[in-house]
Amino acid sequence: MPCLYECSTHGLNTHVVLIYPPLSSVKSENGARSLKKLERLKLGSRKSSGTIIVPHDSPYVEIHDEKYDDGDARTMSPRRGSEETEQMGEEARQALVKFVKRSLKFGNCLESLKSEHEKLEDGNRFLQACVGELMQTSKSPPPAPRKAL
Repeated sequence: MPCLYECSTHGLNTHVVLIYPPLSSVKSENGARSLKKLERLKLGSRKSSGTIIVPHDSPYVEIHDEKYDDGDARTMSPRRGSEETEQMGEEARQALVKFVKRSLKFGNCLESLKSEHEKLEDGNRFLQACVGELMQTSKSPPPAPRKAL
């Protein structure tokens, strides 16, 4: 037997919800309880809606050849005209030229940054070598004082 619940949404609308639990507890002959799947309720007699597919050569099908004006959108081809394709091609070429120029400018900038970085690295190595030599000279013992004659 399905359960019937009533619920309200903030007192404004009352809804009746019918819930069908999928399993029911059933007591068997030996007294043990087992779960039995409830069957779905049978719907009333359903009438077929029939097919909506009609064969092309059916007597119920009428084919009309309609004529449309030249300005009608149904007669226009979705293909582009030669003028439009020329214009699109020219726009694409111009965009490609701009892209190549920006890429070359970026590449030149990158090369100059790379050469500056190498110069700084060389200067850094030179300074580290100088600092290392200064550290070595500061660690060595001072020369012995000369004796006066």
